[in-house]
Amino acid sequence: MNQKQTMLSLLRRYGVSVAAVIGSILLSASLPTISPASDLFIILAAILFSAWYGGLGPGVFSTLVGALGIAHLMEPIGSIAIASADEVLRLILFVVTSLVVVFFASSHKVALGRLARANEGLTQLTARMNTVREEEQARLARELHDQLGGLLALIKIYVTSVKRTVKDDKTIEDKTNVIVKQLEESVVMVQRLTMELRPTLLDLDGLPAAIDAYLDANCPRVELDCKKDIDSEVQLESACGVALFRIFQAAFTNIIRHAHAKGIMVRLKQDGADTTLVVCDNGIGLEQWQILQPSALGLIGMRERIRPFRGTVTFAGSPGQGTTVTVVVPRSGLS
Repeated sequence: MNQKQTMLSLLRRYGVSVAAVIGSILLSASLPTISPASDLFIILAAILFSAWYGGLGPGVFSTLVGALGIAHLMEPIGSIAIASADEVLRLILFVVTSLVVVFFASSHKVALGRLARANEGLTQLTARMNTVREEEQARLARELHDQLGGLLALIKIYVTSVKRTVKDDKTIEDKTNVIVKQLEESVVMVQRLTMELRPTLLDLDGLPAAIDAYLDANCPRVELDCKKDIDSEVQLESACGVALFRIFQAAFTNIIRHAHAKGIMVRLKQDGADTTLVVCDNGIGLEQWQILQPSALGLIGMRERIRPFRGTVTFAGSPGQGTTVTVVVPRSGLS
């Protein structure tokens, strides 16, 4: 923030604060007096607003303006003269109370500002850690696919060649069959690990294709009935697409490990304003205390992944009724 912007912000804070107190003084003068303290409460409320809005400096200055206004409202009307010791005491109590209110209100505002900056810093740190992790997982996925996958395919070719050479030896042929089968299973495992680490389709064809392929590959493996409503036209900035895929992946993993579900429904839609991902199962469901407990690190991780994009994650469920995870990313969060 440059010097001009700082000055304008300072003038705005002082101007709004003083205007609020002057307005409260005029309001007190125009309203009928209910009790000797009624005027004080109206002006004190304005000073509280001044301290909350403007901070310590505008709050103290508003207290001075309010004290002058209180003195002006005392008898005789229209002067700064104070007629009795009771009025002097009332004015002193007003000033002391106002300063205490100003101190606590401004301190609270400062604390909230520090907390907001700390949260913003943690959000940026989390986003950076997620980026580094995604880069590392992408590298590992390439290594697995290119190096280990290629090596397994080459070994399979050699074993198949050996099998043809010794086809008259039943014992060796049986052993080579077992080796070939294990190699084929290893290739499938490498492909599955590669998809878990970083689906190729996520980079090539985008989020809809990656989710669709992930469901096709994993639902039959875990005997999970799958329903899909995926809009293939959904387009997202790369980092946001990765975040949504990881949330979907975490929700799917939770369903397999904890939900004891028989079916899953995944919906991905994008309208003019928002992108929405819904993952719903028909398992045992979640209770509210499970959603809110601090040890629910998986749920916390989902929220933190989408926070940099101003998105929200909500969890809904009840015992025996399944669980629904809904992620909404506003268009403004994609800029």
